[in-house]
Amino acid sequence: MDLSQYRGEIDSIDDALLELFFRRMEISASIAEYKKQHNLPIYMPEREQEKLLSVAKKAGPEMEAYARELFACLFTLSKQYQEST
Repeated sequence: MDLSQYRGEIDSIDDALLELFFRRMEISASIAEYKKQHNLPIYMPEREQEKLLSVAKKAGPEMEAYARELFACLFTLSKQYQEST
C-alpha cells in the first residue's frame, strides 16, 4: 500500500469518527436537558472516572494512555456543550 492509500483510509476513518462525534454530541444535548429537568449537575465525576477506567481496560496497555486522553477530551467537549445548551 502506498502513502495515498493509507491517507485515503485515514480520511474514511475520520469521516466515520466525525459522524459518531456528532451523534455523541446530540445525545449529550439530550442528557443536558434531562439533567436540567431533574436538577442534576452537568459534571458527574464518578461517572467520568468509571468510563475512563473502562476505556483504559478496553484499550489495553499499549493504547491505554492515548485512549484516556481521547476520552478525557470528549468528556470536556461534552460538558462544554451541555453547559451551552
